[in-house]
Amino acid sequence: MSLSGVCLVIGAGDATGGAVARRFAREGYVTCVTRRTAETLKPLLEQIRAEGGIAHGFGSDARKEDDVIALVDHIESNIGAIEVLVFNVGANSPNSILTETARRYTKMWEMACLAGFLNGREVARRMVAREIQTEQKGVPHKGTIIFTEPPPRCAAVQILQASRVARWRCVHWPRAWRANWARWVCTLPTPSLTAS
Repeated sequence: MSLSGVCLVIGAGDATGGAVARRFAREGYVTCVTRRTAETLKPLLEQIRAEGGIAHGFGSDARKEDDVIALVDHIESNIGAIEVLVFNVGANSPNSILTETARRYTKMWEMACLAGFLNGREVARRMVAREIQTEQKGVPHKGTIIFTEPPPRCAAVQILQASRVARWRCVHWPRAWRANWARWVCTLPTPSLTAS
């Protein structure tokens, strides 16, 4: 079990997610990174380790509740307490709203919304439980949940803007989290996360 805090990056791809993972590793966090296939994480893990960081990679589907629960349980039990969750799953589609299919739209909703809910909920459950335990002992606890947002001209945002209900659920639902767990949740636009 690590004595350092853990940063879990869901969707640690070649751009934003990887940059965020490297940054948290440079700040001393143990980084746990995920993509659908673990093999695609090898270059990122090697880079973090070459820079002196500690990194663990996991292949998991962020849309599957059982996978999410198992991943968070494994990290919390075997690596350390998750102090930071960065949800960075890309739900980009090159189609216009006029040619988008219901199947692809549903997949984007699952990736952008359902997966964010599942991962955020599982990590928040543990953060809140730790906060209650540490407050009773008079020890401060920290925790942060970050949802990255796609660039405004992204095709996924175009599609979401076409439906007011879907847009609220997919783009604005973290605001509801902020109302309940203001100290835990923030959303940041992608460009601010990629800066070193």
